[in-house]
Formats: sequence, structure tokens, C-alpha cells
Amino acid sequence: MLRILKKHRAQMRITEDYLFENGLLDEMEDRIIEETGNTPIHLDIDSVMDAPDDATDPDAQLREEVQALRQEATDRQAFIAAAQSVVTGQQNAEVVNTMRRDLERARMSLEDGRV
Repeated sequence: MLRILKKHRAQMRITEDYLFENGLLDEMEDRIIEETGNTPIHLDIDSVMDAPDDATDPDAQLREEVQALRQEATDRQAFIAAAQSVVTGQQNAEVVNTMRRDLERARMSLEDGRV
């Protein structure tokens, strides 16, 4: 899509030059304002729009950066969930160990009482 826009910009510059050479540029600008309500956009050289076709697409770079940031956020969430799971597991292990110890004490008390 960007390639098509670049070609269109080049064609529009030729059109603007032709209208200027024939004294019609002001008339075209007036007509644009009349029909659209907007002032015309002059097609000066733009670093992004007029970059060579093999230049890196800034939008693609931004998309990659956004994807990397989203992945980083997902990784952080996974790390936090894992850490919470470990903490919960440790707490559960402490409860189980306490229950085992209490059960062993109760068993020993029962054995002592039988003798």
C-alpha cells in the first residue's frame, strides 16, 4: 500500500508542477477548498513517504516493538503467576507438614496410652 501511495505522490507532484507552469495552481487550490472545505496539502518531500522502497517501514518497526512489549508483558504475567504458585505451594506444604506432625503426635499419644 505504501508503494502505491508513493507513486501517487510522485504523480501528484507532476500534476502540481503542470498546473503551476500553466498558471492554474491557485485555481486548483481554490477548488479544493470549495469542494472539501480543507486547504490543499502540498506534497513537499517527506522522509517517510518519499523514502526508497527498500527502506525499512517505520510502521513495521513500531508493530514489532509493540509485539515485543506485549510479549514482555505476557512473560512478566507468567512469571508472577509462577511465583504466586510457588508461594501457594510452599504454604500448602507447610500446612501438610503441620498436619503430618500433628497426626504423628496423636498416633504416638495413642500408642503411649495403650501400654
